[in-house]
Amino acid sequence: AEPTSAQATVTLRGSNGRRVAGATVTGTWSGTVSGTATGVTDASGRVVFDSATPGSPGSVTFTVTTVEVPSPAWRWNRVMRTALTTL
Repeated sequence: AEPTSAQATVTLRGSNGRRVAGATVTGTWSGTVSGTATGVTDASGRVVFDSATPGSPGSVTFTVTTVEVPSPAWRWNRVMRTALTTL
């Protein structure tokens, strides 16, 4: 069966280790799919992104490009990694 989409989960944590709810996360898809996606973290600090239907099987990467947080006291750690899914 052909793949229908890729999925990336982003979890945000503050420097104190607590999860950050209500942050707006934006990122881009690359690989066999492309595009930009934006979502808001839930109470557990997670947001899930589903890609468009890929053109063909292969590797898909979701790269976080910006994070807007609800509190100015929290700073995003730029060491955040991308999610990689192979279809």
